[in-house]
Amino acid sequence: MAIICRDLKLLYIMVGGTGCSSVGSVLMERFGGTLLPACPLAGIDQKHNSIKQLVEHNLVSPKELKSYFKVANARNPFDRVASQYARLHGTSWEEFLKNPNSWVNKNKNYPDILRKEIEYAREVNFEKWVFKKYGFQSRVKAWLKYYLKSQGFPPGQHHTLFTDGVNRYIRFEYIEEDFNAILQKVGVLDWVSVPNRNPTSGKKTYQDYYTYKSRKLIEKVFSQELTKFGYTFGKH
Repeated sequence: MAIICRDLKLLYIMVGGTGCSSVGSVLMERFGGTLLPACPLAGIDQKHNSIKQLVEHNLVSPKELKSYFKVANARNPFDRVASQYARLHGTSWEEFLKNPNSWVNKNKNYPDILRKEIEYAREVNFEKWVFKKYGFQSRVKAWLKYYLKSQGFPPGQHHTLFTDGVNRYIRFEYIEEDFNAILQKVGVLDWVSVPNRNPTSGKKTYQDYYTYKSRKLIEKVFSQELTKFGYTFGKH
């Protein structure tokens, strides 16, 4: 989804794994933000979508879009991938699975897929997990889905494409500072705290997870994202 704050003329694009739930909750609770789309629609994910998708599904008009300040979060992919692995070792996904009303259980195939991911991540080390998730075979499958079935995104380009058309980024590493700088730009002068809505328990510093091989793989897969947002291994 995206969140639109019409009074502030602000459009917030929800980019997964970047702290978007934390920022989104503040926009909705304090600044009258509403969801786009407000309810599930065919052909568009309700939680994560791009500006292009919002326009294609007539959720926001090109004319309206021009008058809005458009923002999204960004996060170092090295850190984001390490968090994905750490979350599979924690309890948060299992709690979603136990809740029959959670979004996880709305897709009939996803619970089984997620259980297998959790099981595999707990059996192997980080390097093996990374190569299974982002290695050559996984990337080929993703390309085939993208080209043959028009599903998903090219490997490693999800966050790059989701943030096309955004005016400014909220860096995960400085989420409160960057968020408040944007609020000041749209006329909110008071400092606003950003709660951590989805913490990853038990996660180490991301550099501790990587071997030389796994680092090189992530550099290759997410090269466009690293360049676009100015991230490197060890920077932020």
